[in-house]
Amino acid sequence: MSPEKRIPAALLILRFFLAIFLLQWSIEKLFLPDAAARIARSFYGVTLPAEGSYALGMAELIVSLALLFGFYRTISYGLSLFIHTVTVVVSCERCRRLRLAHSRAANCALRSSVEPPSAIARRRP
Repeated sequence: MSPEKRIPAALLILRFFLAIFLLQWSIEKLFLPDAAARIARSFYGVTLPAEGSYALGMAELIVSLALLFGFYRTISYGLSLFIHTVTVVVSCERCRRLRLAHSRAANCALRSSVEPPSAIARRRP
C-alpha cells in the first residue's frame, strides 16, 4: 500500500477509536452520573452535580458522534483532541503523584527495615 493510501486509512482508524473512546465515557456520564461525579472529584478535583454530569455527557456524546461520522471536522477534531488531551494530562499527573508517594513510602519502609552499615560492622566478630 502506498503512503498516499496509508495515511488516510491510519487517520480513519485513529478517528474511529478516539470516537469510540469518547463515546464510552459520554454514555457512562449519562447512565452513571454518580460514578462520573466520583471520577471528577478524584481526578480533576471538582464537584460535579448530577445535572452537570448529564450536561457533560450530552456534550461529549455530540462531539464523539460528530467525530465518528466526520461532521464539522475542524470543530469536532479540535474538541476531541482537547478532551482527550486534558484526560491524558490529568491521568499522567495523577500517576506521577502516586508513583512519587509510593516511592517515598517504599523508601521509608526500606530505611526502617534495613540496619545502617555501622550497626552491621559492630556485629561482626
